[in-house]
Amino acid sequence: MSRVARLDPRRVSTASLSFRTPATASGTAMTAIAQRARTFQIMHSWYPSTHPGMHSVARYAREVAYGAAFPAAVRPEVAAAVSIMPSSPLKPAAPFAARVDGQTVSIPYRIYNDEPAPLEVQRLSPTQQTVLACLYTRHHNGYVRQRHTEAVVRHALSWVCPFVVQLLGEYVVQIVLAVRSEMVDLDQPGTAIHTVYGDFAAANREFIAVTWQRATSYWNCYYRGQYADRRTYPSFPILASLLTTAVQDQGAAG
Repeated sequence: MSRVARLDPRRVSTASLSFRTPATASGTAMTAIAQRARTFQIMHSWYPSTHPGMHSVARYAREVAYGAAFPAAVRPEVAAAVSIMPSSPLKPAAPFAARVDGQTVSIPYRIYNDEPAPLEVQRLSPTQQTVLACLYTRHHNGYVRQRHTEAVVRHALSWVCPFVVQLLGEYVVQIVLAVRSEMVDLDQPGTAIHTVYGDFAAANREFIAVTWQRATSYWNCYYRGQYADRRTYPSFPILASLLTTAVQDQGAAG
């Protein structure tokens, strides 16, 4: 067996991969401008100048950047979650965008913060713990991503969806398998998973399409030998179900 075949993808840095994150919306320059404008909007409307986090520029910057990854209703919980994250000398990698609850969220492609101590995590509320776990599904270490994916994928919450779906288009098949094992009710109308992910897919068809393209690229590069029939690669049945669920939900709404 070759050295490449034995390589655990969870140990591979994204910097060493041939495939880069494609834009999830047309007009890269306009997207960047919109993201900067959104950041300034959050900075001036979310936190007043007297907010206690202002004493730390680094922490405040994290709260702003990571707060943009969640819809407005969830952002009050983000500050508490981010406050226990160790600082990192590396900035989060360029974000990707999705629509959640009628709002555009901007989620970092990778973060480089070490995990907080378990005792600190236990002091957070359940919602704050889920926020924290969502952020760590974007961690540069594949084992950390997998552990936190397993913690969040069972939550049928609209703002969890983009974190989970993004992983279907990444290169660690063990994480995709973890997602598949928890989404057994995706094809069952009336279940919370079906409803929440159907709504997300209906609002994010371009995001789903790009994820499908990325999954195809990684299957072709790394997993064609293991999954000779592309349709058996675990990302594709989930993505196909998302599209079907989106159509069903739109038909029911109509």
